[in-house]
Amino acid sequence: MTLRIRRCINEFFDTHNQTEIESKELIRGYKTGVTKYARITDPGFQWQSRYHDHIIRDKTEFERIRHYIIRNPSNWKEDGKHN
Repeated sequence: MTLRIRRCINEFFDTHNQTEIESKELIRGYKTGVTKYARITDPGFQWQSRYHDHIIRDKTEFERIRHYIIRNPSNWKEDGKHN
């Protein structure tokens, strides 16, 4: 994570004054930081619509999702929505 994204995330949490943060707050803080950083380099940045967040609950699930992410770019040629 770059220093600029980290600063944006820290700024989000500093303004919320919470000692315990729920996972939804953590995700919101992360996405806020990434959005601020991304819009510096690409003013038209937007998060993908029609997605859902998912909490990874164990190592097996983590590995399954990790492998999906690694293999996913190889499927882009067949994806009609990929440019």
